[in-house]
Amino acid sequence: NLEKIKFFLSKIINYLNFLFLFLLILIFSFSSKIIFLIFGKDYLPAIKAFLFVIGSIIPASIGYIFGYYLTGTGKMWLATFFNGLWFFLLVGVFFLFNYKWGALGAGISFYIAYFFQAFLMIIYFRNLLKKPLFILKILILNLIVIIIFYKLL
Repeated sequence: NLEKIKFFLSKIINYLNFLFLFLLILIFSFSSKIIFLIFGKDYLPAIKAFLFVIGSIIPASIGYIFGYYLTGTGKMWLATFFNGLWFFLLVGVFFLFNYKWGALGAGISFYIAYFFQAFLMIIYFRNLLKKPLFILKILILNLIVIIIFYKLL
């Protein structure tokens, strides 16, 4: 039964992350058109903040899947610890970056908080997963894609 859970958990994370990475590249490619279409030309400077908020989808999905697993297996306090860590990291980084960079700082704060939460969860679950390095590579690839698109915008 535990092997089935490990297999199922690994498959969900792998497929979701490939799907999200494809969607992120697609969204990043058309981000200026999306912002212009939805909000108008006044919000075009917010594209870089939008990039980080949308880019946090992959780390957030990793965190949510592991969090649901912890909750489902009776480890609610550990899930609460990871969520509390995410919250304090988000608030701390938000106060540091938002003052200097405004909306861009808020977007970076979201990404950093989700990235470190997912990274720590991967470390915690490395024995449960069949391919923990594969998931870590997807997380790092997500970071690289965001940096590339940040430089291109």
